[in-house]
Amino acid sequence: MIRSMTGFGSTSRTVQGVVVSAEVRALNSRFLDLRFRLPKQLESMEEQMNKKVRESCDRGRITVTFAIEPSNGSSKGALEFDRQIFESYKDLTDKINKDYGCHIPVTDVLDIRKLLTVHEPLELEEASVLEVFDEALSQLHEMRSSEGEVMAADIEKRVTRMESLLKEVGDTTAANAEKFRQEFREKIASMLEGTDVDESRIAMEAAVLSEKADVTEECVRCTSHLEQIDKLVTGDDPAGKRLNFLLQEVVREINTIGSKTADLNIINRVVDLKEESEKIKEQVQNIL
Repeated sequence: MIRSMTGFGSTSRTVQGVVVSAEVRALNSRFLDLRFRLPKQLESMEEQMNKKVRESCDRGRITVTFAIEPSNGSSKGALEFDRQIFESYKDLTDKINKDYGCHIPVTDVLDIRKLLTVHEPLELEEASVLEVFDEALSQLHEMRSSEGEVMAADIEKRVTRMESLLKEVGDTTAANAEKFRQEFREKIASMLEGTDVDESRIAMEAAVLSEKADVTEECVRCTSHLEQIDKLVTGDDPAGKRLNFLLQEVVREINTIGSKTADLNIINRVVDLKEESEKIKEQVQNIL
């Protein structure tokens, strides 16, 4: 089943007298964009976390945030305020405000977490920290999968309706073909009344014009694309990019159908097809 590109996972666990909290947040992105916000104690583990994310995520802007706080009643992991960093930021904002007449508070440019450090004499066990990360990452995947199921059901419903609309267009085209040829014959005969007319030539011209207005091929190709979309949304492989390509082809065929016909019933069906394809497009932008 397809998965959503957005999601969130978080968990906390006490490790060596401190509470280690992890958050993994995923947003839309054409490519895989990883961002880590780690306290100093965990910076050496960024490469391992990076590898874990890349093994399970194909696309999306993914932000990993860790926090370390003292557990209740623990003498370890006491928070310390880094006055030097705070005063450096404050001096900078004061200078900007004075030189340029601004009113930028220091809190707008400073992440408070950068001022808080945990005084912990022991290094945290990497295995324990990675377990916390794995749990948060697992929650992210569960949320992505759950959202993907909802999106797949919606897309399948819209694909079914579009296939029904295309069948109506095909049926109407077939019904109109003979009617169009007969009307053409009558029109030519009326214009050339009293003149010998080559009936075979009229039939040939009528057939050519009828062929130009025929949208059977477009309906067949569009239906084929929709069948592929239906298979992709129920499959297990990442499908976002391929779905986007197929949807572009679907829209192209729908536009061609609209440009080749003057039948009001078909034009109304084209409008409905465009509306459904646009709604599917919105969903596809958020699919892995």
